[in-house]
Amino acid sequence: MDKRIEKVDFSFEYFKGKFLKNKSFIKGAFTGAILGFIGGAIFSIFGIVSDNVNYISIKKTDNVEQGFVIPSKLEKMSVENLDLTGKPETILKYDGKDYLFKVGKDGIPICVPYEIEPSKYIPPRIIIKE
Repeated sequence: MDKRIEKVDFSFEYFKGKFLKNKSFIKGAFTGAILGFIGGAIFSIFGIVSDNVNYISIKKTDNVEQGFVIPSKLEKMSVENLDLTGKPETILKYDGKDYLFKVGKDGIPICVPYEIEPSKYIPPRIIIKE
């Protein structure tokens, strides 16, 4: 019988001794655990803070009084800078159509349908210098 096969030991004590004697393995495992903890903490802090998202929970039902908004047709509410002024507008998407969600003259919220007019191309001019 081959002597190399006789010396192989698959016990827990054998592997425990091999890994504990290998200091680079212990340093690597410890460093990996520390970096994973720090990375997870940074991701959770900046992932939550940078989104600034408010979640509103609305019960999904189609059984509402006539003349009221059907909650299941409310698709999303977003904030976008549509007119590129630097100040965003609030957009409400209902039943596949986008509406501006504004505050009227009396301070009462209103939904206004809108469309975006594409910017016009201004062709270059030729200026003759004399």
